[in-house]
Amino acid sequence: MPRRLLQQSGVQQIDSGAFKDLPNLYELYLGTNGITDIGGNPFQNLSSLATLDLNRNGLSVIENTTFAGLPNLFTLDLDVNNIAVIQPNSFFHLTNLVILKLSYNKISEIKKDYFNGLYNIQEILMPGNKLSFVEEETFQDMTNLTVLTLDVHCDCNIKAFRNWLNFVYKNESTVKCIDLDDALLTSLPSCFFDKCNGPQCSTIVCNQNMCYYNYTGEVICRNDQDIMCT
Repeated sequence: MPRRLLQQSGVQQIDSGAFKDLPNLYELYLGTNGITDIGGNPFQNLSSLATLDLNRNGLSVIENTTFAGLPNLFTLDLDVNNIAVIQPNSFFHLTNLVILKLSYNKISEIKKDYFNGLYNIQEILMPGNKLSFVEEETFQDMTNLTVLTLDVHCDCNIKAFRNWLNFVYKNESTVKCIDLDDALLTSLPSCFFDKCNGPQCSTIVCNQNMCYYNYTGEVICRNDQDIMCT
């Protein structure tokens, strides 16, 4: 299968239609360049492309036209960029995408319309982003999703998503609480979020007095095995 290797080639910008004369290209590797801008529709006419690697660049924004023209893309690697903004429907055209990598970027929230159209997605890998909000319904239509990896702030903003993980999503997830020594979100007892429902008498107790105060001033435990409610 035709492939194009352009890693560490000094490419800094990809213009619209840059690869339009390569309709049979199957793999495209653009990692470890200085790419900060992908303008317009740079990947149009790459109808055979299955792998697109853009890791270790300087991308900060994903626009809703960036990945148009890639109907058969299987793997998209956007790890280790500076992505902070994902426009709604940015992946809408990638209906056959199976693996999406967005690790170690600057994404602070996930909303449902970010991932519209990913009907065949099986793996979403996003560790290394300090997520403060994940919309509850973001992943509910992804019936093939089997691996989900996220790092989140575990406070009231994440409660609805935690409930979805515990009671709806039955596949493998590694969603860690970065402010609770990487405890798994699914391991937190429901009483941990009692405070989110308004003033209530709720106590969090730690075994062997292994407690500390997190950034909100709440007493919490050092790992998920120590957390229990009374």
